[in-house]
Amino acid sequence: MTKDKITDEYIKAVQKQFKHYHAADTRFISDLKDAVISYAAQQDSLDYEQLVSQFGDPQELVNDYFSEQSIDKQKRSLRFSRNVKITCTIVILIVLGCTGIFFYTLNHLAQEERNAFIHREIIILKEDDTQ
Repeated sequence: MTKDKITDEYIKAVQKQFKHYHAADTRFISDLKDAVISYAAQQDSLDYEQLVSQFGDPQELVNDYFSEQSIDKQKRSLRFSRNVKITCTIVILIVLGCTGIFFYTLNHLAQEERNAFIHREIIILKEDDTQ
């Protein structure tokens, strides 16, 4: 069997391990294919077992790839979760701050109204006393 057929057989064995292709998966396979072809070009003779010993069993290779992808997805998920928590905390603090300002202003206006009412009552009482 020629080097090209052996490398094609190995790449096809790797591709069979993927259920669905995504952009990152296509990049992985393309990079692997380049590495396998480069390795094959440097060898005087080549067989399938050499590729397995150099790059790993196709199933194990893909399992390792997915394990690594899963860890990356978990990291992204944790970052997203952290960002959501920070955003929610900031929004809650802003709402609480605005609510506090609103109630302070409302209380201040009510107190001014009470003071004005008391002031009017005092003026009315003084007017009654002078008459």
